[in-house]
Amino acid sequence: MEWRGWINRTVAGAPRGSPLRLLGPLRSRVVGQMRPADVVEVLAALEAAAVRYFLVGGWGVDALLGHQTRRHDDLDVVLDRFDEAAELARAALHPLGYDLARRERADVALPDRLFLTDGGGRSVDLVSIDLERLGPVLAAMGANTEKDQLFTTGTVDGQTVACVSASLQRALRAGFPPRPVDRHDLRVLSRRRA
Repeated sequence: MEWRGWINRTVAGAPRGSPLRLLGPLRSRVVGQMRPADVVEVLAALEAAAVRYFLVGGWGVDALLGHQTRRHDDLDVVLDRFDEAAELARAALHPLGYDLARRERADVALPDRLFLTDGGGRSVDLVSIDLERLGPVLAAMGANTEKDQLFTTGTVDGQTVACVSASLQRALRAGFPPRPVDRHDLRVLSRRRA
C-alpha cells in the first residue's frame, strides 16, 4: 500500500526533533520491523536454496558491528549473480510469506531491485550491485578495490552472515543527500575500520 510507504519515508526522514516523529508508533505498527530472528530466518532460507548473498544497508552495518544499533524496516540483500539468483531467492522466501511487491531497474550502484513483502509490514529487498560504477568512488575514498576485500562476514543474532565491507557500505552512501538512517549508519561505521 502506498500510504504505508509514505508514512515510512516521512517519519524515517524527519529530523530527530520533528513533530512527525510522534508518528513513530504508527509507523512501527503499519510498516513492521525486521528483527534479528527474522534476518536469520530469511538468510537460512537463502542458504538452503544455495543462493549466495551479502547483507547491505542497515542490517549489513549492524552485522559488521555484531549488534543491532537501530530499528530496521527491511532487510537489504545483495545477490551474487543477480539474474540467476533472483528467482531462486523469491522461491526460497515464498514459504516465509514474502511475495513480490514490485521490481525496479535504475542506473545506480544497486541497479536491480526486487521488493518482497510479507503482508505484515516486513520486507526484503533483493538487489544487484555494480562494482564498476563504485570503483571510482572506492578509489577516491582510498579503499581497497579488490573484489575479495569488498565482501566479508559479520554476525546477526549470534550467527555468522555474509555482508559487504564497511568501505563498500560507505561508498554506497556517497553521492546523495544522507537520510537520518544513513547518517546514523555512517556514524557507527566510523567506529570500525575496513
